[in-house]
Amino acid sequence: MKRNIIIVTGGAGFIGSNLCKKLYDNNVKIICLDNLFTGSINNISDLFTVGETISAKIIEIDESNKRFSLSVRQLLPNPFETASQIIKIQVENNTDQKCYDETTLEFIVDDSPEVYDVIMAIQCDDGNDDTDGFSEFDTSNVTQILLTNPETSITQSLDDFTVSYQYNDENGNTINAAELPNPFNTKTQTVTATVPKPAAVQEVPVVQEVAKPAVKKAAKPAPEESKTEEIKSPMIGTFYRKSSPDKPVFVEVGDVIEKGQVICIIEAMKLFNEIESEVSGKIVKVLIDDSQPVEYGQPLFVVEPK
Repeated sequence: MKRNIIIVTGGAGFIGSNLCKKLYDNNVKIICLDNLFTGSINNISDLFTVGETISAKIIEIDESNKRFSLSVRQLLPNPFETASQIIKIQVENNTDQKCYDETTLEFIVDDSPEVYDVIMAIQCDDGNDDTDGFSEFDTSNVTQILLTNPETSITQSLDDFTVSYQYNDENGNTINAAELPNPFNTKTQTVTATVPKPAAVQEVPVVQEVAKPAVKKAAKPAPEESKTEEIKSPMIGTFYRKSSPDKPVFVEVGDVIEKGQVICIIEAMKLFNEIESEVSGKIVKVLIDDSQPVEYGQPLFVVEPK
């Protein structure tokens, strides 16, 4: 018995993805199409598993050389957001014999370094000459702070990444080195720390203000800045703060919200999508005016997490 194939356009959208899942669960052969302009690959990611056999599309047949060209890109999500994995590809004909051949396609996601702020305490101009603008700084833990996540206290290993510093020495010469002098006798300057990726030497510049010698008086510690997070738009569309014109806004500045709480609506292709907060905390700022267009990934709110 020949099975019909159902094609679902907009298959990665809210409605289309749920329709694809429903048909798939009922053993219906489907093709989900989406240009991912407003849809999200995350909506259909649970339809696939690592090592699963997928089909490839034949886009060209060269009979003289007995070759044919395949396109996996046309059938895989694009962009394809994934961790490192190997996908098994099976190409089969459309006859009852179902002759086929197989190959694999490997996706490799390499580690990328993350760097964090290093705040040096302000020093007074001291030493033999307290008018020369130089002061000594303790740099013994700068590299560790640079590579340590302040929230998790997890430090990236120097076995995986290499840190290099660029600074000016006491004579004004530009120095490139794997570590800073300790103690570091310097005037006020900005030091650049670079952490290249392990697989490809791509620089991630991190500018740190290292030293600020001042007139000789007690240095005041810099006030700690409150930690905030941005809630970003998961799609392209029109931003609405209310469910309807006669209703109150979902959230105001100063409101305390919970994770999963609806904070706005984004309309895309006549579909009104309720956007839920991914964090709990206090609304610090609303970044978009009501009824304004937004892009994918555009910040909507600033939240001070609990």
